[in-house]
Amino acid sequence: MSNKEGDLASKIVKNIQEQNIQPRSVWFYLAVEVAHWVAIIFLLILAGMAIATEYFLLRDLGVSPWLILDIKVFARLALSVLAIWALMSCFLIATIGLLYHTTFRGYRFRKREIILMTFVSAIVSGAVMYMIGIGSEIHTNAIKKIPFYQSAVRNTQLACHNPQSGMLYGQVASGSIIMGEFVLLGLDGASWTVRVASGASVADINATSVRLIGELEPSKIFNARQVVPGLR
Repeated sequence: MSNKEGDLASKIVKNIQEQNIQPRSVWFYLAVEVAHWVAIIFLLILAGMAIATEYFLLRDLGVSPWLILDIKVFARLALSVLAIWALMSCFLIATIGLLYHTTFRGYRFRKREIILMTFVSAIVSGAVMYMIGIGSEIHTNAIKKIPFYQSAVRNTQLACHNPQSGMLYGQVASGSIIMGEFVLLGLDGASWTVRVASGASVADINATSVRLIGELEPSKIFNARQVVPGLR
């Protein structure tokens, strides 16, 4: 050992003695490591819940290519799901931060692997939450109790009722979808005669609340090319 190394070692020992620094047991660092992994798993479960709930929210908002092509509807949908995306991002960022934390064995430097593993794990967690019904349960209760959910549904309903853009939303007042013609009571209180076009896409022939996409004709006649159930 050189003189410089000896001096440095002596200074370190002296500082330890002067500050009365006590070495921590390996069990302390092991406990910290376990706590980190418990927190990581917990955050991934929360992220999975957010992903599964997001699926049911998007389903109930009725996301489809037809709606996304309409910029006003797309803006409504984007605002409606923004809060959940922000919440899910917080969970994922916290997870990445914990995974990148120091451990008693050293540091984790593999940023790409950590980020990729976090997102894949969150998606898998979301799929599990979806399959066991937790996402549906959270969504069902949230849509009844959380004002954000209620306003998201209502705002999307309003965005989906734009006759001039070829979209109607309302209740079947008389007639039936299966017969190919019915009267729709729109959100604006007006009645519309709806004719289901030949070869139209009909998601549910028994639906009473419906969203229509098609073309508006004179005398409040609407030719529907797509008929889907209204928001739940």
